Parts: sequence; C-alpha cells; structure tokens
Amino acid sequence: MTLSKLGIRLGTDDPNKPAELKFTDYSINKFQSKFKEGQSYKRTKIINSGIKGLILSQGIKTLKKYFIQRFWFDGKPNNWTIGEFRMGIFGIKECQTKVIEIMKTPDQPMIHPVNDS
Repeated sequence: MTLSKLGIRLGTDDPNKPAELKFTDYSINKFQSKFKEGQSYKRTKIINSGIKGLILSQGIKTLKKYFIQRFWFDGKPNNWTIGEFRMGIFGIKECQTKVIEIMKTPDQPMIHPVNDS
C-alpha cells in the first residue's frame, strides 16, 4: 500500500489484497470498481479518512459513487449514506463536514444510543 500523498497509485499495490482507496478527491474521481458477474454494486474501503467505517459504494448501472459509513448498533451491523461523490460539488471536505454535523447532533439515535435502564 502506498502511504504517500504524492504516490502515483490510487490505492492498494498488492493485486491479491482487497481494494483500499486513498481519501482524496483525485483518487476517488479516477477510481473505477471492477465488477464481477452478477454483482450490482461494489464497496471499497477508504483508508486514512479519519472517519471510522467509511467506504465508497459504486453501482454497476449508473457508476455513481456514494460515501457510506458502516457502524454497529444494538449488536447489528448497519450503514448510512453520507452523500453522492461529485467532483467539485460533494467531495472529501463535504463528507467530513456532514459526518461531524451528524455526530454533534444529540437526537441521532444511531450515533448516540440512549440507555433505557
């Protein structure tokens, strides 16, 4: 894996390792998922984003890219869509801002669970 921001690769160097993507607008914009037969969407882990559980989801029909955050709540895995990646409109800064706003909002039960006991 290339850790340098100036590296020429977009993500993982090893072809046998699951794809990991750098958290830059450039790498996300240039990235294209490799779909297998029968697969309708592909999720790719984003490294060094500062947002735990952040992945990029891309559908095979439209090839649109969405930021998604995975999390656990009440012992079950779940996720929520942060937004659609659009170069110059909704990129990494907007993604970070939206996640921080949600985490600061106290009435979000999926982020701040309340004990009923």
